[in-house]
Amino acid sequence: MAQLQLKGKVFYMPGTWGPAVPVQGATVKIIDIDQPGKGDDQIWTGTTDANGNFQGTSSEWQDSTTNRLWVPDWRGGHWETFTVPDITDILVLQARVSQGGHETVLPFVFIGNNIESPPLIVAWGPPPRVLGKVNGVECTSVTAMNDKLKTAIQANSTPITIEVYGLEATALRPLAQAPDQLRTWVRQRLNLPAGAYNPWGGDDVFWVLVGVAIIILAVGASALMIAIGIAIIIAVLKGYKNVNVEQCINVPAGAGDCVKLILAR
Repeated sequence: MAQLQLKGKVFYMPGTWGPAVPVQGATVKIIDIDQPGKGDDQIWTGTTDANGNFQGTSSEWQDSTTNRLWVPDWRGGHWETFTVPDITDILVLQARVSQGGHETVLPFVFIGNNIESPPLIVAWGPPPRVLGKVNGVECTSVTAMNDKLKTAIQANSTPITIEVYGLEATALRPLAQAPDQLRTWVRQRLNLPAGAYNPWGGDDVFWVLVGVAIIILAVGASALMIAIGIAIIIAVLKGYKNVNVEQCINVPAGAGDCVKLILAR
């Protein structure tokens, strides 16, 4: 049996994203390189996990050769066909790694069964991190999310759904509370007297306070939080009086935490 127990890991090239960021969801094909004219063999294919790991059992990598031999017997002899491993076929492997339109071919060093091979480093970086979505459209920058929010508000879209991922979503979690608890929380965040959570009067202005609270949360955090806070204030001033905050049901892979804001009239 000339099968191999393969094990390896794939990393992005070092960059601003870090020196050793694993590649998730890449397709890895292990190729056995044969002598010219014999044709190379793909002996394994698989996909990297969230940590860039891949592992599996290859198909037979070593070619075989067929020989005919004269075998003496009581009748005088007969020809027999023998299939044996081709001893001229030595183990030389390549890894073809592809992801999102990128592909590279790298030497693959097989050390031993179930022993992790030296890491494969691809010649590209990770795709831009998706910060969130506006009405189902992915945004990979604060500018993109800000533009999508402005467009949706100006078009009077209803509802406007905003999904926020990662650390910003974690910071927004307190907003996904029952209304009474949320009012108390906003009052405490703004250091308002217990009897008057809304200094301007009228429940309609309450959601402006929610927007202000988001901006307060953003102090020392990210521009994305500030952009969302300002967008909510503008939306409320333009007639969006119903603002709900929910935990996401279907969280995209790699998004981390996820919170959904829904603005409606």
